[in-house]
Formats: sequence, C-alpha cells, structure tokens
Amino acid sequence: MLPVSKDFILRVLLFSLLFLSIVFAQDNEYCLECHADEDLVKTVDDTIEVSLYVSEDMFENSIHVDFACTDCHQISIDDHPDEGSVGEMLCADCHDDAQQDYVCGIHGIARISGIKMAASCADCHGNHDIRPSDDPESKTYRRNLAQTCGNCHSKPEINLLLGSRNINRVELYENSICLLY
Repeated sequence: MLPVSKDFILRVLLFSLLFLSIVFAQDNEYCLECHADEDLVKTVDDTIEVSLYVSEDMFENSIHVDFACTDCHQISIDDHPDEGSVGEMLCADCHDDAQQDYVCGIHGIARISGIKMAASCADCHGNHDIRPSDDPESKTYRRNLAQTCGNCHSKPEINLLLGSRNINRVELYENSICLLY
C-alpha cells in the first residue's frame, strides 16, 4: 500500500467539497432558468393553472437554502421537463416525526379520508420560503398563525365543511388567550 500524506487527503477533501458545491449550484441554477419566471404555470386536470414560479430571494432566505432542488424534488435532470413531471415533494422523507404528528392530527386525518382541501405541510409552512418557527417572517411564527390558518379557515367552503357557516375562526383565535403568550 502506498503511503498517503495528510496534505494529499486534505486536498482531495477540499476538491471534493468544491466539486459538490459547484454541482449543487448548477443544479439550482438549472432549475431556476425556468422557475424564476413568474409566468411559468402548469395546468392540472385541464382546468386549474398552478404557478411553478420559485423566488430565488425567498429560497435563499429559507431554512432549506443549503439544499439542491433535487434533494426534495426527486427527478432526473435529464428527464425534465420533456419526459414527464417532477416528482412530488415529500416532506416526510426528512421529517418523519413531523409526518407522524401530521397523520394523527385533524388535517392529516381529513386528507387520508379524502378531503383534499385539508391543509398540507406546504399550506402551513410554505414551499420554497420555509423559515424556522422562531423567525418573525415564518408562517408558523406565533404572531403570524392567525393569517396562516386564516388562509383556509376564513373560506366559507371550509367553514361549511366544518359545520359552522357564521363563525369567523380567525377572529375567535385573534381574541383568544393564545395570543397573550
């Protein structure tokens, strides 16, 4: 076996880190070539247009800034966009404890039972703009919860589903003791 110096090992490690950071940056740059376009949409079920725009600024301030797009969206760059769609983002791949809590909670139970309008991870936490809960810009920051939850719970169709037509759940929350802490 040939002797290997510590200097050689250090150089190989540094080169590897540099190479990986270049690959990571190219992956995100490649995706943002199209997804930085605010007009980029896809049509679902021939009727609903869904935005595919990703704000680079929001992503760079998110908790996932050090991730490559393909860390969450399981695709092969060679296959996209010509050969099909991007794989669905599965938060549970990294957040299995949170997924277990979600599945046992009211939103997860509703989704499993077929109520597709029940909140998903992204509905509460965001997509490419996720911040830690203790960040005042986070959708789950204590002072922002009324707005975050209100995005769904202020909709008449949600309140009808919950059996309460005339209850303003956001107002009830804002006037509750929860905001005192």
